[in-house]
Amino acid sequence: MRYVGILGLALSVGFVSVTCLASPASAVEALSADTRLTTTGGATFTAPIGWRISSAASKTVLDPPEADSHLVLLDVQATDAPSAVAAGWANYRADANRPLRIVTPQAPYNGWEERRLFSYETSPNEKAVVYALAWRAGGDWLVVIVEAARPSKNATLPFR
Repeated sequence: MRYVGILGLALSVGFVSVTCLASPASAVEALSADTRLTTTGGATFTAPIGWRISSAASKTVLDPPEADSHLVLLDVQATDAPSAVAAGWANYRADANRPLRIVTPQAPYNGWEERRLFSYETSPNEKAVVYALAWRAGGDWLVVIVEAARPSKNATLPFR
């Protein structure tokens, strides 16, 4: 089974607090323990304790206790990684229009046959990191969109 470590994704770019805007139609569930979940496309992941989760159609939204960041998992049918990411953004936030900085191929891993990292430009005033991951297994794509606030210089980090 394909596995996505959500906390590992967020921490791989630096300390990231992650949340998402849930659609009004989806129920929000608060997690009282680390919880292993599955997207509608079959990708499994572990959602951390203290976060809230909501799902609608092919979109899974995770909300951390902080409200200044966003993480969305989307199951997408597409012919290639750029099309998958475009479809993911359209489903998550159709008005998003960030300049793409770089696309980085990643090695196949843990059942994912093709993986790409899409990094977007942000202004220094935003103090944010924005990226999308497009991972393919067979004909199915999982798109993970992260819009996250960077911690301040004086923030206490949970790791060193």
